[in-house]
Amino acid sequence: MRIAFLVYWVYLSILLFSQHPERWIGASGNVPAFLQILMPFAHILSFAVLSLLTFTACLPLPRWSILLFLAVYGGVTEIIQGFIPPRTPELADWLQDLGGIAIGFACFWLVLFLLRMMRKNETFEVPGSS
Repeated sequence: MRIAFLVYWVYLSILLFSQHPERWIGASGNVPAFLQILMPFAHILSFAVLSLLTFTACLPLPRWSILLFLAVYGGVTEIIQGFIPPRTPELADWLQDLGGIAIGFACFWLVLFLLRMMRKNETFEVPGSS
């Protein structure tokens, strides 16, 4: 999972720091139609995936520090976009980043909770007891 996290993080960084991120998505520079529908949610979706991958990568850090790192990363990417024409920093984009981080974190905890519940509900039969 750490490799998947690193690959995705690098790819997302390329998209966020590129002058024309659509060139990295579509083969000819055009965003496919099915992705154009998702464009208004791009920051939420991309940071939800990043957050989920970060937590499942089991990094040796406290979870609060991972949340802080992701929030700062989202803010820094917006600031840097101010130096990459035609990109512009947007507070709304950072707020969407934060929303995506929260969604990814919530999904991670939901899966952990469900796994724990499944383990609790497992019944172990003693061989020869039936």
